[in-house]
Amino acid sequence: GEKEVAELLLQHGANLDLTSAVVLGDIDRVRAMLSKNPALIDQSPFRNDLLADAVYARSPDLVTLLLSYDSIDPNATGSSGEPPL
Repeated sequence: GEKEVAELLLQHGANLDLTSAVVLGDIDRVRAMLSKNPALIDQSPFRNDLLADAVYARSPDLVTLLLSYDSIDPNATGSSGEPPL
């Protein structure tokens, strides 16, 4: 699936951004990225999509992590115009 293909790309030097890590449900990489630079959330052009992406990835722990940041609004609509739920 998607995760296997993503890992293959990463092994070959592909860059992983915050949005992609969230979409893949990779909480360890998301946590590491945000520990290193918490401003990544505010800098992301897809900030309002991150929570919906975590829901799509079926990762309650990732949803909890994202909600711990004040700039994540659980009612914000993403680029599709849909809220996270």
